[in-house]
Amino acid sequence: MKSYKLIPSFFVVLSIVLSFTSCLKDTPNNISNPAGTNNVIEFYNIGSISNSLSDLYPVYTKAYDPDPTDTFDVIISYSGADMAPRDINVNIAVDTTALSKYNNSDPEPSTGQFDLLDTSLYTLSATSVTIPKGQQQARIQVIVKPSQFDFSKNYALPLTITQSSYGIISGNFQTILVNIVVKNQYDGVYDVDGQCIDANGLYKGDYPRSISLITVNANTVVFYDNDYEYSDYIVINNAGTSAASTTLRPTYVIDPETNAVTKIYDYNTGTPFTVGSISKYNPDDGSLDIDWTSGRWHVTEHYTYTGSR
Repeated sequence: MKSYKLIPSFFVVLSIVLSFTSCLKDTPNNISNPAGTNNVIEFYNIGSISNSLSDLYPVYTKAYDPDPTDTFDVIISYSGADMAPRDINVNIAVDTTALSKYNNSDPEPSTGQFDLLDTSLYTLSATSVTIPKGQQQARIQVIVKPSQFDFSKNYALPLTITQSSYGIISGNFQTILVNIVVKNQYDGVYDVDGQCIDANGLYKGDYPRSISLITVNANTVVFYDNDYEYSDYIVINNAGTSAASTTLRPTYVIDPETNAVTKIYDYNTGTPFTVGSISKYNPDDGSLDIDWTSGRWHVTEHYTYTGSR
């Protein structure tokens, strides 16, 4: 990751200031509790939380190639400083009510609306599991069928811990949503070079950089900075000593017939950018040429595909 310090920003729309002196990572929900506090029964992290912490439930995203079947594990944890003092039987359920509550929560969830993953598209190996005495975890496997997914839908599997034979059920991680998506052809990791021009003359682009493009739907991908481990577009000051967030998260919409990038917008707000005419996907080598303007920023970049995420 990049090691620049993120300085306080003068950007009008900047709402948070972060330090990049250490890596930006989601705080795991399974960190050991201090001595003397109680362990809790909860869903263990199955990946980075992909929604806002202000949303009703945590959301984890699992992305797959369009294969006939694939799997992931749901991990039930006795989280804290201690091991399980006895066998702990835990029941879980698919909670459609939780999904409805999330979709209809106020304020509106940062992910937008989810579609319930149809039972024909997955198999849950069990709805109960035992955390053995002296251990902290047990697993339930979920088999999914990505090749049968409808790209027009934003699928989620809502899971809730309904009962435990021992211990306290977590208030924060009793219910989770697993957002399950199929990768489109533009999804992957890219080396990026180019230029970012600041109309105010204070900042510049930071190159080369490693960027992931993450599937939103069949023809749309959203930006993630691998070097900074951060979702928004980062710039550095002209001295090259500090970095700052623009609070913009570029999202690219590609026409599969013409390969033109027809729309670029901010994933955080939905605000459209001005798209330059050179913006296109190059199917021969899987690269992208990107040209956009938003406010003070004008970005022209070439994305070289390096592999899958």
